[in-house]
Amino acid sequence: KVKERKSLVGRIELLEDLEKRLRKNQFTLEDFLEQMGQIRKMGGIGKLLGMMPGMNSRAMQNVNVEQSERDFVQMEAIIQSMTREERENPSILNASRRKRIAAGSGQPVSKINQLVKRYDETRKMMKSFTGKGGAGRMNRMFRGM
Repeated sequence: KVKERKSLVGRIELLEDLEKRLRKNQFTLEDFLEQMGQIRKMGGIGKLLGMMPGMNSRAMQNVNVEQSERDFVQMEAIIQSMTREERENPSILNASRRKRIAAGSGQPVSKINQLVKRYDETRKMMKSFTGKGGAGRMNRMFRGM
């Protein structure tokens, strides 16, 4: 039980730090990578989806968990192929940087573009939760858990 508490306290601290960074609009690809690591520690995307309300076995049939796990591995490889500066500020990713990252991660440039687009969408979504009325949206989203 002591280990579980320490683990829970650690996760809460990470979430609080992430919330502060989101409020300051400082969510980076480094944070994105860290969040993917947290999902992996929790048992992967399949286990996480299984914990969500309404995700019964019928709903899970529509989700290709194995493909999602592969996508996670690819995204991690892409982010780890970036320099710290690129992770902190993805807007500097020009064509030549994207080609280098693609070569370093073993992925096509289109996957780098997909990742940047997914990151931007995630950042916008998370920002909406930290703005005015964000807590209310978050509460409505998780009502019934």
